[in-house]
Amino acid sequence: MWRQLRFRVPDVVLFGVDTVQQVGEEAKRLGAGKVMVLCDAGVAQAGVVQQVYEVLEQAGLSYQTFEEVEPEPSIENLNQAAELARQGDIDVFIAVGGGSAMDVTKLTSAMMTNQGTLQEFFGIDNIPKRGKPTIMVTTTSGTGSEVTRMAVFTDKEANLKRVVAAQNILADVAIVDPKLTLTLPQSVTADTGMDALTHAMEAYIANNASTLTDKLSLEAIELIYKSLGEAYARPNSLEARYNMSMGAFLAGVVLNNAGAGAVHALAYPLGAEYHLAHGKSMTVILCE
Repeated sequence: MWRQLRFRVPDVVLFGVDTVQQVGEEAKRLGAGKVMVLCDAGVAQAGVVQQVYEVLEQAGLSYQTFEEVEPEPSIENLNQAAELARQGDIDVFIAVGGGSAMDVTKLTSAMMTNQGTLQEFFGIDNIPKRGKPTIMVTTTSGTGSEVTRMAVFTDKEANLKRVVAAQNILADVAIVDPKLTLTLPQSVTADTGMDALTHAMEAYIANNASTLTDKLSLEAIELIYKSLGEAYARPNSLEARYNMSMGAFLAGVVLNNAGAGAVHALAYPLGAEYHLAHGKSMTVILCE
């Protein structure tokens, strides 16, 4: 009758307009030192990551970059980032981007303090030690990776997407600044928005759902339902982007604590086989 609940979120969550300006302060608090910033080519070309570089420079922090994160990152891509990090003797890792950049950052950090290969980390809680400190700066409204203990990678040999789920890869700091989503292409807005909506819907009916996650799930569903269309049609609407950021953030929180369901399970092989974005593959499953 009286259930025990376990609620997991990063140590610090900074949500709101211009919160990205606090990334240098947070990096220093976590012990930087040397910083590594990871993003994909799209985020770099859009100039979004430049805002993080400028804040780090103003804070007097040195940093190196890895701007080669792949969409739906592979095991090989993760190993490239980890090798660069080992050579740089990094203190703090900062992801700037969507789920791909954040997932690579989580595991790059973990590989600095844990022996073994990524293949050995797949599954649940197979990472025994916390990695180096991480800061997740999300530039999309959908994956929720900034607040989850999950990371997804493409196993090219098996032609599968495989998951790491471990408390020891949960970020130290999550920064959700809606202004960083203003440059999102419409296709990414749609894909990541559907990703977030699915998180909230599945968490609401998940086995580990609770009174706490149910309330957050419903709030996330309402925010995304009301705001996704406007964010797609009017990409520069800060109000729509703000509400989508909040909805996606809440959806990530409930995913991390209540869990997902069959839509996620079926979407992974579909995405791997046809090289679809995660949100798009889940939309296909939902519509079937």
